[in-house]
Amino acid sequence: MVEAPTGLEADQFYRACPASSLPFETTGELDPPSPPLGQQRALEALSFGTEISDDRFDLYALGATGSGKYGVVRDFLNRRAKRDAPPPSWAYVFNFDDPDTPRLLKLPARSGRDLEADLSNLIDEFRTAIPAVF
Repeated sequence: MVEAPTGLEADQFYRACPASSLPFETTGELDPPSPPLGQQRALEALSFGTEISDDRFDLYALGATGSGKYGVVRDFLNRRAKRDAPPPSWAYVFNFDDPDTPRLLKLPARSGRDLEADLSNLIDEFRTAIPAVF
């Protein structure tokens, strides 16, 4: 005759793991996790797709909700971004010669926000300097 299972006590559901028992200070010290099991084909497709330098192509990740595709793609792209040089920044500016056709500026990587801040400061200075002149 099989005995009926007995209930568990609350302390059997929890096991303490003090931070001092871990061999690292922060998770930033750990090696990145290995690629997810069973996703080698998806990672190869991501690698192939992200090597295409034509901006007319997009990547689409298909999979069941909750299957982890977002995390796999995000982690892949984060590793790729650390490896590759950052792309240039782009900005459209007013074209005084042809107001219906803005000019496109190609800026060094990550300098778009600096340009935006500089222009914002310039506008603030104009708001006080121009009325002071008149």
